[in-house]
Amino acid sequence: MSKDDKKTYPMRVLGFYFAPLLRSFITVLYLGFFIYFAIFYFDNIILAIKFLWYTFDISTPLLDIAYLFWGALFFIALLIPFSLSLYAIILPYEIMKHQIWDSAKKWLLVILVLLTTIDAIIVADKAVHLIAEQPTIVPFVQQENLGFRI
Repeated sequence: MSKDDKKTYPMRVLGFYFAPLLRSFITVLYLGFFIYFAIFYFDNIILAIKFLWYTFDISTPLLDIAYLFWGALFFIALLIPFSLSLYAIILPYEIMKHQIWDSAKKWLLVILVLLTTIDAIIVADKAVHLIAEQPTIVPFVQQENLGFRI
């Protein structure tokens, strides 16, 4: 076993970002960018858990079927930005470790991941705002005093 094989996966990913190479300046900025995204959207995870508890707490047999669909969309839309932020941190490492692509293709894929992730996060964030305005979700938004935020 090589020294790299003994490292845990998170340590190998961090090793990729903090490697003593010229590209480290760019990769560290990329890492910081998406770590900030993950921290920013971590609150969405807590909000999603609160929404689940809110759903468990109310009498679901008396709810309209619209609550099921809007609630599921709200829950998923809350999870997407945080999940994509974490995925965007791991994916460049996975792309760069493949030997079948040349370096230019790898960097092009990383740039594509960056742009696609940002676009998807923006769409999911807007979706949360739109879904929160639906009459079935408004009571939860008001109970959590999220009117100023959403």
